[in-house]
Amino acid sequence: MEMYSANIDGTKIEVRKSTIIWNYKKSHEEHGEMFAKTLADQIEHLLGTAGNKYNNAPVEIVCGNGYVEVKPKKLKKKKLIKRFLRELHE
Repeated sequence: MEMYSANIDGTKIEVRKSTIIWNYKKSHEEHGEMFAKTLADQIEHLLGTAGNKYNNAPVEIVCGNGYVEVKPKKLKKKKLIKRFLRELHE
């Protein structure tokens, strides 16, 4: 992601508590979209998940409108909130 951000104007990396996002919303539209797919493919290849629907990698890659996000597979906000409330109640 750093290589892409360094070479493509208008892009940035956002590191959050549980996700890493390559944001290309402010880049030239064609460049961002073209390189987003390439980046997602490279990440999949590095993780050994490319073309393997039965992979056990603990992350998923989400290509959204203007971003590529790498996040834990089992991270679901609804489940986290339920768990938090249950633990709070106990």
